[in-house]
Amino acid sequence: MKNSDHIVDSWVNYAKFFSRLQSSIDYTLQQQYQLSLNEFYFLYYLSKADSKTLRLTQLQPKVGLSLSAISRLVTRMESYQNNQIVKKSTYLEDKRSSTVMLTNEGEELLALVEVTLNDKLRGFLTDSDLEHILKIANE
Repeated sequence: MKNSDHIVDSWVNYAKFFSRLQSSIDYTLQQQYQLSLNEFYFLYYLSKADSKTLRLTQLQPKVGLSLSAISRLVTRMESYQNNQIVKKSTYLEDKRSSTVMLTNEGEELLALVEVTLNDKLRGFLTDSDLEHILKIANE
């Protein structure tokens, strides 16, 4: 077996593993919080931003959705389970653009979701898997 064959095999196995993990996380989010994985990413990236606020155009590449899909997602999140977990505003420097801010309710929801996902990941991944992921993420 050539070295390149080994790399392809490893990549395929990694991709299958990642897909199963992602499906499991998405299922957990749907069942426990009625959130999709993209909605989690949306809230997560808002939580990491300065003032918990980003322009829609900044969220688009982070979440991996079109601008129109991001706009629809914002509309859903503005009234998530009768709570306003995000707040949409006109961008002050360019009135044609909008910003989205994570509210206190959104931060509380995200904290609960992160606890759930940490538990799920700890149950799904071995210590060796976690060490490997942390090593890759910090390189």
